[in-house]
Amino acid sequence: MIRVAALTQGRFIPGARFRVRQNIQKLQKLGINVSEYFPEINVYKGVPFDIGQWPRFARFPIVATWQGMKIAMRTPAVYQTRWHHATWLQRELLPGYLTLERMLGSPLVFDVDDAIWLTRAGAAARSTSRIAAHASAVLAGNQYIADWFSSFNKNVIIVPTAVDVERFFPIESIDEGEFVIGWIGTRGNLPYLEGISFVLSAFFKRVDNAVLLVVSDGYPILTEVLQNRIRYIPWSEAGEVDAIQKMDVGIMPMPDNEWTRGKCSFKMLQYMACGIPVVVSPVGMNAEVLGKGNVGFGVTSQDDWFDSLVYLHENRMAGREMGMRGRDVVINNFSTEVVAKRLSEVFSVFG
Repeated sequence: MIRVAALTQGRFIPGARFRVRQNIQKLQKLGINVSEYFPEINVYKGVPFDIGQWPRFARFPIVATWQGMKIAMRTPAVYQTRWHHATWLQRELLPGYLTLERMLGSPLVFDVDDAIWLTRAGAAARSTSRIAAHASAVLAGNQYIADWFSSFNKNVIIVPTAVDVERFFPIESIDEGEFVIGWIGTRGNLPYLEGISFVLSAFFKRVDNAVLLVVSDGYPILTEVLQNRIRYIPWSEAGEVDAIQKMDVGIMPMPDNEWTRGKCSFKMLQYMACGIPVVVSPVGMNAEVLGKGNVGFGVTSQDDWFDSLVYLHENRMAGREMGMRGRDVVINNFSTEVVAKRLSEVFSVFG
């Protein structure tokens, strides 16, 4: 049995859950014993009191002490890596910085599912590249991420973020009397949804029986027309699948820039696993997923957004067929079964 120490960023960090934790049981069956170590303090959590109005010279020692505490909490896990065959590092130990990574047990497998080199106004590129150069392998969530890291490490392996198709699955009947446009995401990504508020407003003026279902940790601020048609469900792990299953179409709007090209299409894949047709911006990996079958629409203009939503409203059966093709795409390419096997091949080399 190959022993792997997985250092993740926190108990409630989505990347920890989907990149690492959900694969542990399946990896065990494939001969890879993964022990996860996560800090009690979320690595992204800011100072636990408001210092925003303090002068910079007064803020600095407080922030430095807080960051130091977060690193100190990771040292026991760093030590534990010495007793494993390999170390699986989910992003940096402290976002945007090089800290104790050189002390980790080797071989080191550095797992990245976002364009993290762009954080800290691009200053993170230096630390991120140094971690990659030190690693034995880099797991990249998509081709765009792989291309960037290939300049610093010759062993870059594309491993997409998996969807557990046993949890995310279609339900039988959908209410024909209501058309539910769904979006799931964090509050930090709500501006992407707000970016198509004009189109959604026009659509809701045309379609009386449509609603916008938003599943997030923050309430969206949209136009007055949309506010009256929003159905908001606070995100929870227990309720996320049920919320997606209520949708008739899943949307994923976003601009085309360096940061969004690093996205790994995860909400799109969640929709598809539940048999939901998708309307998405064909940015980065989204375009790759769309190319695997007729699973929905890639749209680039306001008119495209409008026309795609109208088509799916007026052709419910065609939408369901797209959704089931989408589920097949996820099962064959992005399921935990497929991804766990790929991960086991990576770690088996170090056994």
